[in-house]
Amino acid sequence: MAYVITSRCQSNCLQDCVKTCPVDAIHGPTDAEHVLSARASGRPLDPSLAKVQMFIDPETCIDCNMCTETCPVAAPFWDEEVPVEYEGDIQQNADFFAA
Repeated sequence: MAYVITSRCQSNCLQDCVKTCPVDAIHGPTDAEHVLSARASGRPLDPSLAKVQMFIDPETCIDCNMCTETCPVAAPFWDEEVPVEYEGDIQQNADFFAA
C-alpha cells in the first residue's frame, strides 16, 4: 500500500511534496518521459517539469507521511483512506506509473 495524491492537487500543484519526499516517489504527468529517462541513466529528476498534478509511485513510496504533512491543499491520502469522491484517483495514480 502507498499514499495517493488526489485531484485536489490539480491546478493547485505547488510541489511541496516533491521537495520533502525522501525517496523521490512523487512525479507529475508532464515529466513521465523525463522520469523514465532519468531512471535509466541514473540522473536526478527535475520536479519543475511537473505542472498539472503530482502522483506517488506505489513501488517507491515508503509510507513516511511527509507528503501529507507538507501539502497545502491536503491532496495526499493513505490509499485505504481516500475519500469516496476521490476514489477514482487511486486508479489514475496507478495508471500513471503503469506505462
